[in-house]
Amino acid sequence: MRKPVSVDKAIGRLQLVLANFFISMSVVMGIALYTLQFQEYQPQLFLPLFFSSFVISPLSTAFLLNRWKYWAFVKVRNVHELKRRAIMTNLIWEGDKFFTKIENSNETDKKHWRLKEKFLVDDIFIDDKTIPTETKIYFSRALLFFYMSISILVSAGLTYILLNNEILSLIVAIIVFVVFLRLKLQKIKRKTPIIAINNKGIETVNSGFISWGNIKKEEIISVGSGRHTKQILIYRGPKGMERISITGLNVGKNKMWKLLILYRNRYLNE
Repeated sequence: MRKPVSVDKAIGRLQLVLANFFISMSVVMGIALYTLQFQEYQPQLFLPLFFSSFVISPLSTAFLLNRWKYWAFVKVRNVHELKRRAIMTNLIWEGDKFFTKIENSNETDKKHWRLKEKFLVDDIFIDDKTIPTETKIYFSRALLFFYMSISILVSAGLTYILLNNEILSLIVAIIVFVVFLRLKLQKIKRKTPIIAINNKGIETVNSGFISWGNIKKEEIISVGSGRHTKQILIYRGPKGMERISITGLNVGKNKMWKLLILYRNRYLNE
């Protein structure tokens, strides 16, 4: 009997599907720009290629995503965890037609019926020994410095392009650096964790420590849209709903969800 595919491996392949969207669009747009730059201006080539990138990428991604769904949910044992983490990638949603087909299937539809039977069984707990008894989560310094670098390059670059003045560009870069550092200094210097999750419970800067026995309905939700989207960890504690933003931390939403599942199960199995 073949060993089931892990949830992590399945999610890794799903992220490749997401990468396909950007890669395929970039390739087609690159070919279109090539015809514009090196083949003289030929609208009969450029325009169809340019607009086809907005068709080819979504279609190829939809095809690969559909294949991934049937591969992943057949191969993975813990389908409930897989579904939750897959939804967090924003490529799949709760009301996806795929899940509706499974829910409404009967014995005549063998492919979806077998999957429906898997969803009727609870996930099994598989401990990950590589994860310590406690994980401390901080502001991501790497992400802060990345945003700072982009801000400096863009502002200084635009100044140079528009004004053709190296000294003024350098001054703008220094000003942006100082302002960014002043605004983010507290986050960069902070040595205490924003969130600590362990086998006993969750501790945050907002709520202090709460035992797993007093935590219910932990979830990660998205608030806002586009570049203003924030990921929020929410859970019900003794004093009501607790909320804390995990955007900009050194653990992403998928890893956070994995940690929540693992530490809660460790608590339940002690």
